[in-house]
Amino acid sequence: MMADTLIDGRMLRPYHNNDHLPVIIDREICTGCTLCIHACPQSVLKTVVDNGRIEGVVAVVYNPTLCTGCRQCEDVCPDFCITVMEGR
Repeated sequence: MMADTLIDGRMLRPYHNNDHLPVIIDREICTGCTLCIHACPQSVLKTVVDNGRIEGVVAVVYNPTLCTGCRQCEDVCPDFCITVMEGR
């Protein structure tokens, strides 16, 4: 289980229930390139430390209520590990 993370002075917890998320990230495929983090205009995604990854981090959904469904994260992901759900 991933720990809470302090980001921009706020303690944030990653969401683990993918059934209710507007964005699904397959953490087994994510290489931690952070392209999705920079592409998201709403700061829905963040990275957490994961030493098992090439870059030492993995992307996670932190602010799902801010997601507008723009699909910029999905479009920019070179690993095809992000899916933006319809109607969420």
